[in-house]
Amino acid sequence: MTQPAAPSIPAPTERSTAAMLSTQENVKSYVTATREYLKCVHSTRAHNALVDQVYAVAAEYNAALQEFKASTR
Repeated sequence: MTQPAAPSIPAPTERSTAAMLSTQENVKSYVTATREYLKCVHSTRAHNALVDQVYAVAAEYNAALQEFKASTR
């Protein structure tokens, strides 16, 4: 099993409802795949780094989503 690649978050000029929904699905898939991958990681340091990466991706998506919602109001 290989480490899942983090999804890219659309730039502000590329954000649309469809793009954000697609990105949401990509982030969910990434989180699920990373959870499975973490079962194979035996190094505490590597495990914690991956968990930090998942939180960073989720935070980046959530910030982009909030910006998108604010721009469409």
